[in-house]
Amino acid sequence: MRRSNVRGRLAAFVLLSAILVAMGCGEKDKSKVVVARVGDHEVTLDYFERKMNKFPKGGAPVDFLTREGREEFLETIVNKEVMAIKAEELGMGADGKADEAAEKLAELQAVQTMYDEVVAPAQNPTEDELYDYYENFARVLNVSYMLFDDLEDAKNAKGLVEGGEDWSEVARRFDAGDPGPGGDWKVEMRYGTVADELEARVFRLPVGAITDPIETVYGYFIIRVEGQRIERVAPFDEIRDKVRASVIKQNSKLALEKFRNECFEEYNVQVHEDALRIVFDALPEDVPLTESIPTEDLAPLDVKPSDLDKVLLSYADVEWTIRSFADLYDQLNYLARPRRENRLGGLRSKLKKDCIRELMPIVARDRGYMERPEARDEYKNRREQQMVNRLYEETVKGTVKVSREEVEAYWEKHQDEFTKPERREALALVAPSEAEGLAAMGEAQNGGDWTELVEKYCIDSGLKQEKGKLPVYTPESTGPIAEQVFRMGNEGEVCYPVELGPDQWLVVKLLKITEEEHPSLDDLRVRIGQLTQAEKEEAAFQERVAEWKSGLDIEVFPDRLMDAVYDPAEAPNTRVPVMAPNQGG
Repeated sequence: MRRSNVRGRLAAFVLLSAILVAMGCGEKDKSKVVVARVGDHEVTLDYFERKMNKFPKGGAPVDFLTREGREEFLETIVNKEVMAIKAEELGMGADGKADEAAEKLAELQAVQTMYDEVVAPAQNPTEDELYDYYENFARVLNVSYMLFDDLEDAKNAKGLVEGGEDWSEVARRFDAGDPGPGGDWKVEMRYGTVADELEARVFRLPVGAITDPIETVYGYFIIRVEGQRIERVAPFDEIRDKVRASVIKQNSKLALEKFRNECFEEYNVQVHEDALRIVFDALPEDVPLTESIPTEDLAPLDVKPSDLDKVLLSYADVEWTIRSFADLYDQLNYLARPRRENRLGGLRSKLKKDCIRELMPIVARDRGYMERPEARDEYKNRREQQMVNRLYEETVKGTVKVSREEVEAYWEKHQDEFTKPERREALALVAPSEAEGLAAMGEAQNGGDWTELVEKYCIDSGLKQEKGKLPVYTPESTGPIAEQVFRMGNEGEVCYPVELGPDQWLVVKLLKITEEEHPSLDDLRVRIGQLTQAEKEEAAFQERVAEWKSGLDIEVFPDRLMDAVYDPAEAPNTRVPVMAPNQGG
């Protein structure tokens, strides 16, 4: 009896294993499942799935949870395949321009996919990371700093102060940047308000410690922590989401910085400092950024001919000479040119950024990212789009006429869309108490400078970083600041402090009210004519597409569409601004 039970259990196990294997073997390879055929073009289920999931949540053109929505989207894909086939027939891609443009955009997609994988681990910070970041919000460090153009100078200065020499004396001797407000190379650092590469290193140090040289866009910093104080911040639970966003943003940026530095080492990226100094010394005096100066009137880079062939930057088997940089420099407008005021570090940083743009596509290719589905899709879509645009231009552009009656009919149908809502511009600050809010209100009503009031009274926040500047609000704007802005009646008015939450009192100054505008047809006749013509041209183009479709063998298999998994990925959150305690907006 016992032996029979063992055999029975063994038979059941073998049967279950066979079922599981059969289930695994029966799983569909979506790249081989065809959901549509257009001539000799095939649309596969995996392609449909990727296209469907490219749309962000809430931004899909159809309801992808329903079969009807998916069928409608498939029809759009089929139409694009029809256009691509016709464009190929008419030779729209024969000159290679579509291929060249598509290749460049596919490279960008490959780099983005690579970057997304680099920062992926940063998208799910632990609770310990959140608490560590939150606890730093309360810390305000008093630090001494020096800024150097050369790494060796930074190392030497660090050695001198560690050996007991006076910080300010060393800074003066090395000309290590401009002194702080007190003339002593000291400044306060608040967490969430400084560059990540500084913040991540400095706030880990105990009082008295000195950083190794930290490379920034301005040059090499060394920083010593002189002391700290603790300020009160909002409870963790109130700002947890903002803390999480800030941690993700900082960790993502640091992960990318680490990855790029590794690539620089792997591909032997070198900025040749002697040549860098030659270029910096050759920069003309900075022109005021407030003046718009034509590029042809700007001074060229003043480099001796004997220096032009010196290597400025190199990586792998690529060399950038001073000559190539000078040629590029002379073509740049006054806003894009490196400036002397940004020191040698600013020029070095610009070179490295330019190098990143050229090097990362090479890295992505070498690591196989150009063969990823995302890059292949991008190449296919962009090439087809280039050809379809030419197809549109050559088949319908300029082929339709627009009558006065049609313009007027378009206006009657759409005129409400051209109404401009009321807009309000304002300044704001959030004080830590009602008394300080009242003081700020009083000074503002007496003509006090708002930037100075923000510095004096506003709590540490994104609003303070923006010096109290607000976006333009419309009646559709939401949030307590927008609500207060629209409660106010007159330009120049300063409101009584409004409590937003614990230790947060909002003061707003209304700057400008722009009333709702209702333009007339005469104001917009040319634009309405263009829109009417575009609408007619699009209708004519769709008629052509219908004709082309009738001449092709097209099969669709809608029953297979629901096998595509709808799971749009949210983009890695690398662009969320660092926020301090809730600004109440």
